[in-house]
Amino acid sequence: MVSETLTLSRMLAAGIAWPPDDTAESVRDTDLHQKTITNVRLGVNECAEIERSAEEPVPWQPEGDRRWRSEEIGISISLEGAMATVHDAKGRRQLREGEIARELARKDTELAELRRLLDEARGK
Repeated sequence: MVSETLTLSRMLAAGIAWPPDDTAESVRDTDLHQKTITNVRLGVNECAEIERSAEEPVPWQPEGDRRWRSEEIGISISLEGAMATVHDAKGRRQLREGEIARELARKDTELAELRRLLDEARGK
């Protein structure tokens, strides 16, 4: 069976959304997601560079720790592999979707152990 390559024009003509949904299953073993992020960032910065006057600041660039900082909203953004990561104003990494329940369970286990040790120390 021969499959037809879906080009952008074919996808748009068929009413398929662009860019395509790049779920974990659809991009497994590819770097589509990372390339998309990189290409958007590069494209925005290139367009901004072309349009800026000599007096205007340069496009948003990562700092030495490879984080893009926003003074306006007090966060920074970095990449961990292909995943974007948000850090608060103090640099603490924020949990992503899918990490919160696991972290809560870990903290519950840690708290239960600390309570057990405290009870043991109190002689209970």
